[in-house]
Amino acid sequence: MIDDPAAPARLAGYLVGRLADRLTVTERDGKEETKLVFNA
Repeated sequence: MIDDPAAPARLAGYLVGRLADRLTVTERDGKEETKLVFNA
């Protein structure tokens, strides 16, 4: 992980995904949208 420059971004994505209560990814007209829902 130390030698991989993309590792921090992948780790951050993993952690956010684990903390989110709901995660949806949709694609429309060639664009992707990611929605994260966090319940307090």
